[in-house]
Amino acid sequence: LCALRYPKGSEADYDRSGFKAVGDGILREGDEDAKIVVISYSRVMKEAYAAAKVLRQKFKTSCVKLLKLCPLDREAVISACRGADIVCIVEEGMKRGGMGEEISSILSAEKDAPKTLIIAVEGFLPHGEISDLYSLCGFEAESIVRSIWKKMQE
Repeated sequence: LCALRYPKGSEADYDRSGFKAVGDGILREGDEDAKIVVISYSRVMKEAYAAAKVLRQKFKTSCVKLLKLCPLDREAVISACRGADIVCIVEEGMKRGGMGEEISSILSAEKDAPKTLIIAVEGFLPHGEISDLYSLCGFEAESIVRSIWKKMQE
């Protein structure tokens, strides 16, 4: 049994109608031949999806929602990211040892591996309102877009 816990609330509401299953516990929405893939799960998924929609205005972009983290369907993750130039993983968990590092490791072993960007918690956070903490961590859609744009320039 594996469960995701949403501290201080539940998963945010957003339009999930375009997401289709692509593996065990993995949903995908957007361009099949995406050059940018945004991966997320839990509460921050709303912001990751909003960022993907903004990016889609200029780039072929898809958004991947993880429903199950363990065991992770590695082949589905690889398939969902195949051909991408950049994969951005957004998670409310710790950056070191988190799902972002796991996915980055999986993708780095592939031929023509994409650049990866992990947006996650680094260090200890103060107590605060969710909106303030999202801003501090760069979890807002606008911050995610800026971080991806910066990674594209590298």
